[in-house]
Amino acid sequence: MFENESKMQEWLVSELEGLDGLNDLISNSDYLDSYEADSEEASKVISSFSKCAKSLNILDLISEDENISIERPDSLRPDFLFYSAESQGVVIVELKNISGPTREVGTELSAYSCEVRSYIPYLSEGDLFHVIISNHWPTLMRHYIFHDIFWDQKNIICLQPQNTDDGIKLEIISIDSILEANVGFSISERHLAGYQLCLYDNNLYDRSADRSRLDNHIEQMKTAIQVMSSEGHRQRSSGFAFLWKDHLEISLAPYSISIFNMAPFKSIERFLHEVSSLDDLTEMQMRFLKLTQWHAPTGQGDALQNISDSGKPFLRKFCSPRLEGFHEWIDYKPMMLDRAELLSFHCWGIFEEMRNIVLKEEYDRGNLCLKVDDPQLGLEVINRIINDEYEFIEVGYLDLEPYS
Repeated sequence: MFENESKMQEWLVSELEGLDGLNDLISNSDYLDSYEADSEEASKVISSFSKCAKSLNILDLISEDENISIERPDSLRPDFLFYSAESQGVVIVELKNISGPTREVGTELSAYSCEVRSYIPYLSEGDLFHVIISNHWPTLMRHYIFHDIFWDQKNIICLQPQNTDDGIKLEIISIDSILEANVGFSISERHLAGYQLCLYDNNLYDRSADRSRLDNHIEQMKTAIQVMSSEGHRQRSSGFAFLWKDHLEISLAPYSISIFNMAPFKSIERFLHEVSSLDDLTEMQMRFLKLTQWHAPTGQGDALQNISDSGKPFLRKFCSPRLEGFHEWIDYKPMMLDRAELLSFHCWGIFEEMRNIVLKEEYDRGNLCLKVDDPQLGLEVINRIINDEYEFIEVGYLDLEPYS
């Protein structure tokens, strides 16, 4: 259709003359209204596409294939940079006209976003809209797009030039084609790892001490768990935390905070669900499996440590917080529920998104007294996300050659 990206750019410049925005070139804008999402992944992608589409009606050109880098001699040349009058945000348009794997599209859009923020430092992800126009959608590009939409919460829409009776127009590509390039989103209790932050009352070493002394500091504990949630957000991770009172009489920690995150390397086993034998795995997939088997990462790494550490300064004034009970959620949950009076629940990432969905459902039913940090709400949120039928495969039990 186009000899190269320069020809594609010339066409788009010509078409935009006299038009208010890119939406005037989209031939199937009703596709987004008719698409029915049947999964969490699909809901995320349709939401991203829709937000971008609403920002393409009235555009003001900022740059066209010009160097936007503040520092010289650095050069960053987005194909188009627009101001969206309706969204009061910035639209970055990237053109692609090659059929091979396009590793550059991800790095380019990220670099352009960072450079735009050098001019507008308060620009959030919600103020940025990425438009990718391409004749080809290789798997690598679709992986990048899905990852940035689903995990990094970026606003992206994908358009493809098409010949029509009215000339060349832009068409929103199939959302299912984005989903096809990615493994289904399914979580088991084995994918969640965490530990217990025990809030020790050192006064309880004296048998005559008042066991209820820490009751006066519940608000500080709730502050700590809220700060942990904020750190989880900052990391763009997904997890949750419960504040609870311990009914175990012999415990010197009357209160605890249980903190759990999605364990990154636990997800490696998903490769095994896609093949009938280990021989069907790629060399790189096998490397990750061997690495996971050899090092056995549990998920209680620096990311989780940073989350728990963020709340400790709000606790040390009245107790001694110590990490204990390193477990997967499947083993930890029964213990906690058996001895705990749950007091508060906070979450981040996909758990927060599900909490908002469940909370709205409860409000719609008339349960207007339900609090956002209600622990029973938290348990329902976790149950909604966990797939009880998922058969987790323990990588450590595989017969693999040693990792080297």
